[in-house]
Amino acid sequence: MAHGTVLAPDLIEAYRGARYVIWNENGSIRLRIEDPAPWPIRRWRGQAAGAVFVTAAAPRGIPRHALAERAAFRRLAAQVMRLGARFLVGEGSDEARTWPAEASLLIALKRRALASAWGRRLGQNAVLWVPRRGAISLVLLRRG
Repeated sequence: MAHGTVLAPDLIEAYRGARYVIWNENGSIRLRIEDPAPWPIRRWRGQAAGAVFVTAAAPRGIPRHALAERAAFRRLAAQVMRLGARFLVGEGSDEARTWPAEASLLIALKRRALASAWGRRLGQNAVLWVPRRGAISLVLLRRG
């Protein structure tokens, strides 16, 4: 957990228990915090240091109208494409589906620090870091 975070413990637990899914040509792939990346993701990522799973939805945890959320996702995808970064499309939601699924991207990165930069730029509370080696982790971004 990040030092000085202002996120409530129940929100952090919601993030830890959320359902993170990526889609590729073979279907859906589940990402689980504290598990290594599934083989298809490790293969897709290639020589990148890792990948960030990030959304443009609900900056600072505040949901917007569905049209605004879709527009934010389109802007994110367009930015990633302009940069020429490798990415896969996915979504994050709670297991019970009580909150709307948030369209997300898994973006291959050269450095872990870039994962936090993407999340902060998009106003997110947290992102997932999917490393080349080791376990997927929740990276908390909001600090006091």
